Amino acid sequence: MKLMLLAPGGNVTLLFAGLLLYGFGLPLGSVATYHRGTDGLIITYGKLANEAIKAATMLRNCGLQVSVMRLLEINPIPLESIVELYEGQKHIVIAEEASSGIAEKLAWHMQQVMPNAKIRIADIGKHYVTHGNIQTLYQHCGLDAASLAKKMKEVQK
Repeated sequence: MKLMLLAPGGNVTLLFAGLLLYGFGLPLGSVATYHRGTDGLIITYGKLANEAIKAATMLRNCGLQVSVMRLLEINPIPLESIVELYEGQKHIVIAEEASSGIAEKLAWHMQQVMPNAKIRIADIGKHYVTHGNIQTLYQHCGLDAASLAKKMKEVQK
């Protein structure tokens, strides 16, 4: 089932299995997409989606139409929903606040069904993350909006 909603920053598409989260209208076991575009796709989950949406806006201002997909469930990976929406996508960045987490598993699965896609992972890397506020840590790890936009431009090459 698809539900189209207009949200600040662009169209939002929600695919869901029917369960609603705490009456907020956000489905469980689903994905939400923002900024539908054909030049690239950023996949993420959780709070990092805010940075991905900002990155898509920055890229849009540079002439790139990049979609953002927020996973509302990560186990199991909603691969069918991703493929249904973005099967022809060629440039993909998967961003997460972890190291060797869901991004690697998702990238592997996507590469199997989308062999022509260039897929890159943006995560915290192999270094120790120090203490600090979220925005400073995102910048330190390359997960802030500017860094995600830069990663997407690199995938475009």
